[in-house]
Amino acid sequence: MRMIQQSMIQQSYIDMENMIDLLDEKQEVTDAAGAPCIVAKQGRVEFSDVSFHYEDRYYIYESLRSIIGVVPQDTVLFNDNIMYNIRYGRVTADDQQVEKAARAAEIHDRIDSFPDGYNTLVGERGLKLSGGEKQRVAIARTILKAPQIILLDEVRGRAL
Repeated sequence: MRMIQQSMIQQSYIDMENMIDLLDEKQEVTDAAGAPCIVAKQGRVEFSDVSFHYEDRYYIYESLRSIIGVVPQDTVLFNDNIMYNIRYGRVTADDQQVEKAARAAEIHDRIDSFPDGYNTLVGERGLKLSGGEKQRVAIARTILKAPQIILLDEVRGRAL
């Protein structure tokens, strides 16, 4: 059992290093000058003939990423406090905006019950939080981003 835990911890460090390396990558694809912003006007999303490539002949505009927020099933949290992990959704947000997002995600009262509140450290990959708490933090992070479309990757019937 101890060997498995060590292996999982080592893999977590490797995964985090890979993620940090990705964050340091220079963005190669950018919006064309004068590209119009995407405006979502209806409550449905329809994709038709969509492709994704890193070749010069295909362009992926940043405006699409800016209007979509994704809450994955397996949320990655940083080894920092809850405030930092929620604020990652919009790093310019102030404490009140972070708290408002946490309230909307129905995690504020739980955070408030922790001895260190929003300063509570979550541990590597959020190991000090339950699965449901991690997802609520991820939901708050996405709400703080304020995208026009939010995709929740959630198994049916599973309660947060």
